[in-house]
Amino acid sequence: MNAPLNTDAEISAALLQHVVNASKQRPSLEITTPREVFHLVTVVGDVLPTIQDGKLTSITFLGKDPVNRFKTFVWPSAGVEGTELLITALDVYGQ
Repeated sequence: MNAPLNTDAEISAALLQHVVNASKQRPSLEITTPREVFHLVTVVGDVLPTIQDGKLTSITFLGKDPVNRFKTFVWPSAGVEGTELLITALDVYGQ
């Protein structure tokens, strides 16, 4: 595991590469939100990204942790009501 990605640019680039444009199976994520850290999150189902000029500007996706809790994660916070599942830091396992 590497140091967590904390800046918007780092989070955006990692989500674009490992979630939106994953070349094979999406890796597990460690997602930090304002209330909790979620370990070994697997992205399930469709990913709803917004991409402008090749850069990720927003994303929403469903993730499942090892104890089968499903959560909808969003990034960034602009225009989001209730920020409890807003991604504030990210780490990618197995990259």
